[in-house]
Amino acid sequence: IDKALKKAQRERTSVRSWVKPNRGSADANLVASEVVRPLEGRPVTFDEETLRSNSIICDPDYALAANVDVYRRLRTLVLQSMKARGWNKLGITSPGAKAGKTLNAINLAMAIAREGSRSVLLIDADFRRPAVADSLGIEVDSGLLDYIAGDVQLADLVLTPTNVKNLSIIPGRIG
Repeated sequence: IDKALKKAQRERTSVRSWVKPNRGSADANLVASEVVRPLEGRPVTFDEETLRSNSIICDPDYALAANVDVYRRLRTLVLQSMKARGWNKLGITSPGAKAGKTLNAINLAMAIAREGSRSVLLIDADFRRPAVADSLGIEVDSGLLDYIAGDVQLADLVLTPTNVKNLSIIPGRIG
């Protein structure tokens, strides 16, 4: 039992260093430079009709004003919770399909970006059914899996909408 506990403790330490590298480590610097540098990505503009037809909140005067308030409240609660824990990243997931991950991720990202004090990078990491680009009406020819496979540079994937300040997107893989 002692051997198993020691092994588990060693493995847990190594996993923790992988998940949350030391601030001064080369890995942390690589991640920071890869994420900060490409945010001047390819500009795109959202079509408001596409956003509305997909229940995406596109502006405060939008007809679904009640939903705007819901996402503003959610934004406030999420940001307060993240600040209390010292977090700056948020993942949205569910146990199954059609649970609203994409809709909620997009609307929450837009609510945080429109608040104005933070930059948001929305990453579509759904490898089975990426839907962020389709929901936003954006046509893309590569996605996150293409970057992971080494086929494209991260800077080539980042989309920086011109009509939503502080929001950048890395779409999922298409096709």
